[in-house]
Amino acid sequence: MSVRKTVLVVEDEFFAARDLHAAFQAAGYLVLGPVKTEHEALAVLDKVRPDAAILDLNLGGRRSMGVVAALDARGIPFCIATGYSPSWIPPGYRSRPYLLKPYHPKAAVDLVGSLISSGPQQTGPQPQSIE
Repeated sequence: MSVRKTVLVVEDEFFAARDLHAAFQAAGYLVLGPVKTEHEALAVLDKVRPDAAILDLNLGGRRSMGVVAALDARGIPFCIATGYSPSWIPPGYRSRPYLLKPYHPKAAVDLVGSLISSGPQQTGPQPQSIE
């Protein structure tokens, strides 16, 4: 019997969260959440180490950088979901995988699957080249 992979879903938009939950469950993942606040996400991360995460960068009008930092510090692969342009992503994290809203939940499942297959991500903001 194989062990189910876990994914933390951090999303404050009801329909997006519902669709992500359903898509990940249908793909065989154990879904943690969805959680809709940075506080809830950090509480989950204090108790459980997911195999990967997808997080909305804007939760209730605030950037979820505390979650980004916590995932990064733990080496947990993650992708960012945002309805804003990629320039809204802090410079040190722009090389990280992201999905631009609106996206199909299957795209999130596929991206998270590839992140898990790739293994732990390098921690810390990535340096930006100066051209």
